[in-house]
Amino acid sequence: MLIAIKSGLDNSAIHRLTDTWEGIDDKDKEEFDLTDQLITKNYNLYRTTIDKCYADGEQCAPCVATYLTDLVFVDSLPNTLEGKINFLKAAQMYNIMFRILRFQGRPFSVSINWVKKIILCLVSRSTTRD
Repeated sequence: MLIAIKSGLDNSAIHRLTDTWEGIDDKDKEEFDLTDQLITKNYNLYRTTIDKCYADGEQCAPCVATYLTDLVFVDSLPNTLEGKINFLKAAQMYNIMFRILRFQGRPFSVSINWVKKIILCLVSRSTTRD
């Protein structure tokens, strides 16, 4: 969910709304910038954070797209090595599937106060310009 929100807010049309971005509190801007650190090119920090959330029993809804990317990568590995079954590939596939399935059944609630502030700021700016 975080990745979807971040992607939407990073959209060039949204990013060009300079007046709106200036209306956002510095604290909220810092929080928004922290997501850049969490979601890097290879998602290492994101994966570590997701694993920590699970281990700590915290609420979490991981982005399935990262796991699907991993599955596609592992699926591209050969099924056999020197005529023998590639058990490493099978183990990696299992590990990825386990990471996806372990969050099923865990309840969670989402707090999106900072996104709500951005949307309310957009609405208030659009109504004041009319």
